[in-house]
Amino acid sequence: MSDIFISYANADRPRVKPLVDALQQQGWSVWWDRKIPIGKTWDQVIDEALTDARCVIVLWSRDSIQSDWVRTEAYEAKRRKILVPALLDDVRPPLAFRSIQAANLVDWHGTLPNAEFDELAVAVAEVLSNAPLRAQVVEVPSAQARPVDRVAALETQDIERARAESRWRSPKKTGSVARTRSLVSFAIGLALSIAGSWYLTVSHRHALPVSGPSAPVSNAPVTASHPLPRTGDVRGNEKTNRPPRQSGPPLPRAGDVRVNTKDGLNYVWIAPGTFTMGCSPGDSACRDNEKPSHQVTITRGFQMGQTDVTQDAYQRVMGENPSHFKGPNLPVETVNWDEAQAYCKAVGARLPTEAEWEYAARGGSPSSRYGALEDIAWYDDPSGETHSVKQKQPNPFGLYDMLGSVFQWTADYWYRDYSSSPVSDPSGPAQGTEKTLRGGSWNNFPRSARVSFRNWLVPGSRGSNIGFRCVGE
Repeated sequence: MSDIFISYANADRPRVKPLVDALQQQGWSVWWDRKIPIGKTWDQVIDEALTDARCVIVLWSRDSIQSDWVRTEAYEAKRRKILVPALLDDVRPPLAFRSIQAANLVDWHGTLPNAEFDELAVAVAEVLSNAPLRAQVVEVPSAQARPVDRVAALETQDIERARAESRWRSPKKTGSVARTRSLVSFAIGLALSIAGSWYLTVSHRHALPVSGPSAPVSNAPVTASHPLPRTGDVRGNEKTNRPPRQSGPPLPRAGDVRVNTKDGLNYVWIAPGTFTMGCSPGDSACRDNEKPSHQVTITRGFQMGQTDVTQDAYQRVMGENPSHFKGPNLPVETVNWDEAQAYCKAVGARLPTEAEWEYAARGGSPSSRYGALEDIAWYDDPSGETHSVKQKQPNPFGLYDMLGSVFQWTADYWYRDYSSSPVSDPSGPAQGTEKTLRGGSWNNFPRSARVSFRNWLVPGSRGSNIGFRCVGE
């Protein structure tokens, strides 16, 4: 079974090859080499390949609009709702297909990155998400894999285990410190319990009536003149009016910023809370995969990278910089999912779930964007490149570039809609073939720069518009 079936005229074969290469770089399998195996007929081969494909790209050109085979394949793809048309020449498609918007590849010659190809790839990914999933996960061929690909291939992709192994901790914290804190907490609780018992005894004594030789002894219940303390109550010093002492470091507050010493980046504390996930009220740009809107509770706070991971941080941690656009303060890009997860793990963190990402991106706002788009995001950028982080306004939680700039990998496998999503700490399906991305990018249209917008690619995909940020416990 192939992900993509390409329908084209034989005369266009030299122009089809760069497209095939680019699609395969995204991690998709492509059927296009129309050789007839011994014992098979042309009809059999085409029918089997077309039936097995989950997406059909029809390339309209001067030659293909005259081809009965291409038209037949296009009709079948349209019937199955898996058609993605594209123009190789500036021609009008056959009448039955003119109402379907086609990607414009007329001036594209195979060079990446390219905005037109990226738009085609998004359309293909959307079709693939609605087609039956393949039984096995698509993997990056070992011959093309980087060293981190081969390392990541040996690691489990179980999200819950990754969370357990990626606890956010200082390098100097050890198990003995944790045990010591537990003993101290137990001792404090015991001391408070004893103090409470002592206070109760004293209160009983002072509450009894003064007795003399003729004073009768009352059998009425004893009433304390002040509320009795309960185990765990903490009181200030009445003589000095000083507040009670706290043991251990203070608890983080929403918006607190700390520096991760392993990569030098700022991380913002996101407090637990409840929000409405999915299509925002009044947002007409929502797609079906953003529905239904539903209430989600994040029960545990987390630290989220204040910015996308920068190239300087990635170079420091991983010893390389795979980015297409170079600059120390630019977001790192052209990283696949395994590389992003490996980086996060190396700095004691992990990739965020979709729910965590959207909760953090909204910053408490129910709107589709947390501000005016021009002020908060790089999108559909005519400069044709990325920009340094923190150049736009942050969201109410103090996070920069949550929309635009580069798409951000999340931990979750892709799922088509929210109809079966849990309402507490959802983390996506246990398995799948695509991973979910969020946030839009510098070369995408405004509709992708919305907090509920969802995109998806196979984990081996790379692009100059794909980056990530990490979260810590």
